[in-house]
Amino acid sequence: MESTSKKEIWNTLSNTDCSAHIITDDDGVQIIQVMAAHALMMSAYPEYTYKFLPDSQGRELHYLDDGSAEVRLTMTVEGHEKTVSLPIHRNTQSIKNPSSWDLNTAKQRLRVRAMGEFGLAHQLWIKDQAAPEPEYLEDAVADAVADDSTMADEYWVEADLESCTNLRALERKHNRYLNALRTSKIDADPHADRYEELKAKKVALWESAK
Repeated sequence: MESTSKKEIWNTLSNTDCSAHIITDDDGVQIIQVMAAHALMMSAYPEYTYKFLPDSQGRELHYLDDGSAEVRLTMTVEGHEKTVSLPIHRNTQSIKNPSSWDLNTAKQRLRVRAMGEFGLAHQLWIKDQAAPEPEYLEDAVADAVADDSTMADEYWVEADLESCTNLRALERKHNRYLNALRTSKIDADPHADRYEELKAKKVALWESAK
């Protein structure tokens, strides 16, 4: 039974302040951090759900005739469903034969896009729209957002530095991780030593493989 109308959901989420969690990705596009968006959703509608739709072979991506692919997702909030899709892309261009990292990135982008369909940070998908200045929901956000250490752990896992196959990729992902910390106003990096150890191990491995 639907207990909340679509309008009520929209009004709640569209007036949630997301400015502290918006960053610029590698494509130069402003996005909201996935874990922060999840925290805000949990604050307002903790029973919300989502699922990625599989193709006929059970894969969570759908290939198109030109070799590119898209991801599809259904999100449910208070009994209301929205199904959305997104091309797997890089530098705003669809790519053919996407890698597992490309797929993972597209899935996270689509997840927050679905939240935007319900109102959360919807301004990010409005071209030439000035940065929003909605009302603050400080108490709700404070209850939902984890402490600095927990958030840093989540950003570290999301960065997936272990999967890097070269130094450039490692440094790019690490910079993205540091940017997430700065955006969340986390001054001390609890994984600084861990990164240096990982970098040394990776560089030694790559050098030995030459």
